[in-house]
Amino acid sequence: MNATGNTIELEKLKKEVAELKKEMRLLTQHFGVDVFEDGSKSVNLLCSAITLFNYEKPGQTQGCLSAGPDGPCLCLWGSADKPRLEISVDKEGIPSIELFQADKNVSVVIGQDSLNMPSVAVFHEGQPRAAIKASEKCGFVSAVHNGGQGRVAMVSQKTSGEIMLLNPDMKCVVKLSTEGQHDAGFITVNHSSGKAAVIISAMPKHGCVILNDRAGQMKYSLPDPKNI
Repeated sequence: MNATGNTIELEKLKKEVAELKKEMRLLTQHFGVDVFEDGSKSVNLLCSAITLFNYEKPGQTQGCLSAGPDGPCLCLWGSADKPRLEISVDKEGIPSIELFQADKNVSVVIGQDSLNMPSVAVFHEGQPRAAIKASEKCGFVSAVHNGGQGRVAMVSQKTSGEIMLLNPDMKCVVKLSTEGQHDAGFITVNHSSGKAAVIISAMPKHGCVILNDRAGQMKYSLPDPKNI
């Protein structure tokens, strides 16, 4: 090879080395190494997204860890290339976990409700079915129908525990509570108007049954009202 050829090859190599150095600088700026007192090291990676794929099927994405203005998010896909799990923290710092059915409908949401109460919600084919919530003063469990309409509610608090059954008009028709008179429990069966129809409770020395009309006025009782 003559001198001219050597010069051309040398310039080509210089250009390739310069490009490699540029690419290396771009790459290494995303890496950092922390060295601890005991001599151990950890490598840190700074990036906006990491994509996970099936090494046997490089075209099949199985997950993504990303960061952005709305907060960090980890999303995992199933074999059908559809999201099945998402873990995120929004820009307000509120965390959430969502599980999805194969048709992309959400099935479970763990996070906070509109009142910032910690909650767990369960869905079937996109329709709500149950919820668990907690606050400083009480715990709450409910079974609901389409649209979030409650049918059964259970409340636990310092002074009492209650179970309520609701009709499609969202009126309580049966109530079981520990907060009766004389620290006893009671069961109330209501008219469709919401007025108590039957009250069953316990007295210090005996049980008590009260029957009311639709206006909520007592008609009969056992024992006699004078002994209640």
